[in-house]
Amino acid sequence: MWKLSSLFICALLIIDSFFVSYAVGLNSRHVLVVDPSLGKLTSSAEAVTSTAGKATNAGPTFVDLKSTESRLQPNLARAAEAGILDPTQDGRFRPNDPVTRGDFTRWMVRVRQVPPAVPDKPSYTDLPSTSPYYGEIEGATSAMMVQGYTVKGKPQKVFKPEQFITRQEFAVMYGTFSGKRGRAEKLSKADIDNYLRYNVAQSSFGTLAYKDVGDVDDWAKKWVAVSQQAGVLDQCFDASPYQSDKDKTYLRPQEKMTRAEAVNILVKLYGIQSRAVVQDKG
Repeated sequence: MWKLSSLFICALLIIDSFFVSYAVGLNSRHVLVVDPSLGKLTSSAEAVTSTAGKATNAGPTFVDLKSTESRLQPNLARAAEAGILDPTQDGRFRPNDPVTRGDFTRWMVRVRQVPPAVPDKPSYTDLPSTSPYYGEIEGATSAMMVQGYTVKGKPQKVFKPEQFITRQEFAVMYGTFSGKRGRAEKLSKADIDNYLRYNVAQSSFGTLAYKDVGDVDDWAKKWVAVSQQAGVLDQCFDASPYQSDKDKTYLRPQEKMTRAEAVNILVKLYGIQSRAVVQDKG
């Protein structure tokens, strides 16, 4: 009887320990999910661990990651440590510089662990197989996460890897790489107007829109609307029609997206899935 009692108590202690550990694990994460199709928006405070559960220092270090907004710094550090960002000769990341289509696509592919692709024929006339971006942009193209620009009278598209991304162009790229193209294309004018007034904090369609929503080009409005309804613009640019800070009620759609903003939103959307060092292709 004593042996049975002892075994029963031990079993209870093991079960109790399991549930305590599980509860602690849940409480250590502060996750905000706005768009269910994105999975989780990872808290920047969430620890990055390797598949073995041990921290490593695999990625390059940069001397200027703290020279940008404080809200962007944690995810920049996480991406650098995970090897998502490319090392540079002078050790500078230049977080406040505009981000190019090539760099944004490269980081997105790495964060989402999309395998590079090497087709027999390049998909874009301005992206030869010798480009350091080639495999990753082709991989993103194969996964239907990005698309190029159609050139009138030409059978092949161009990608423009060195072109900077404006905030409204980011909304278009977000709609494409998150699989929302079909949804955006079906939006009526009334839907677009409603989405542009979406209040993320209240999860409802409010009465306000960005004070400069008129600056959004017509071709981009449906994409900006989808991004606003998904809560992505607020997460990326710290902008919302419902902010208490008046300056943040402006989207500034023609303003260029920064390198820090690009990394921050990718980590928020998808987390850091791999800590493998990415070889410098530059």
